[in-house]
Amino acid sequence: MALGRLSVLKGAEFLSIAGTSFDNQLKNCLKSATAVIERGCKHDIQLKTNTDEFFIGKGAKYYYPRNWPVNSVTQIKFADSGQVIDPATYEIRGRAVWVLAANAWQVGLSGYAPEDPYRGGWSKGVGYKITYQSGFDNNNWNTLTEAASWPVPMNIEYATCELAAMMWKQGQEGGARLGISTINRGGEGAGYVRYNSGLPDSVQLVIREYSDYPV
Repeated sequence: MALGRLSVLKGAEFLSIAGTSFDNQLKNCLKSATAVIERGCKHDIQLKTNTDEFFIGKGAKYYYPRNWPVNSVTQIKFADSGQVIDPATYEIRGRAVWVLAANAWQVGLSGYAPEDPYRGGWSKGVGYKITYQSGFDNNNWNTLTEAASWPVPMNIEYATCELAAMMWKQGQEGGARLGISTINRGGEGAGYVRYNSGLPDSVQLVIREYSDYPV
């Protein structure tokens, strides 16, 4: 799947292509552009179900899942025992999953005692597994019309389409290399991708906005 609609890429703002002759090429460009953006962000931003993502508590009341935005949490459980934590004791706030209040998070768990060390938050050194849904719903990216609404933010779609358009144009000019340059000397060759400093400004802005940051 891709983070830009095929109809938008083919529209007047980017390539102004009618018909379906180039659709397969354009879809590959959109997928490639999406991969570049996600690699730059260092996490998945397409719609995804993350099952039993392991994390170790740091003693804080919040945990930042690896992929975001977080849409919903299916369950959180102790990694060692598999005991499921009462969902009434945590909630999504921004891109983090927060313990609601001191003492609250152990409600409903067997063996709870007032002196329980878990009551203050995700207990330091304790392992947990979280199952959650993250990312933007980009289903039907290749069939939705340009005018149709969908949940992917406009800046992400614009960046994806701009990079895909660049890839497609370069392919038309140089043999569908998709931004890869090669240098040959004698019997040896070297290749590199030109998408580090050469990324469009829109892509660089999206990567900065959605990149991981220390927690």
